[in-house]
Amino acid sequence: GYTYLGDFFRGDLTDTATIIGADGSIYVGQLRGGKLNGKGTFITSNYVYVGQFVDGRKNGFGVMRCADGHTYAGEIKDGESDGQGCSWHTNGDIACGTFITNNLNGKASYIYSQSGTFHRYDGEFKDGARNGQGTFIWRNGHTYTGNYSNNMRNGFGRLDYRNGTLQEGQWKDDKFLGP
Repeated sequence: GYTYLGDFFRGDLTDTATIIGADGSIYVGQLRGGKLNGKGTFITSNYVYVGQFVDGRKNGFGVMRCADGHTYAGEIKDGESDGQGCSWHTNGDIACGTFITNNLNGKASYIYSQSGTFHRYDGEFKDGARNGQGTFIWRNGHTYTGNYSNNMRNGFGRLDYRNGTLQEGQWKDDKFLGP
């Protein structure tokens, strides 16, 4: 169900070729052992991937740009964001850090571009949500440093307002409980 444009050597596909799938997908790149292996470009109606392949799967370093404009550059494992990388979202948000199966996990930086106002979080993530220690900086200069759970301030933390006011103590679901 595909068209192969390239040469054969001793009954095997050559080192580089163009393969057009029955679904209209296009691969241009290296082959080894009759599989996509090495550097290549894979184009579908949903995304364009430029990067490394191992045994026919996207593995290694690569850049993937989806039809909706979402872009990821970094380590890829079995076709998913997995390892160190950066993700540019269609709403303008940017995330850089450690990804595990397409979600931020571990230390990362995330810039939120809510309607052109940029806020930044540097800290720990679990399954794509702020969890653990981190610092959130609002565009207006307010800064919170402390614990997060499920994207909310939970546990001990300190909120420094730009005017010098300070709230330090326990937080629950983004609400300050007191010292």
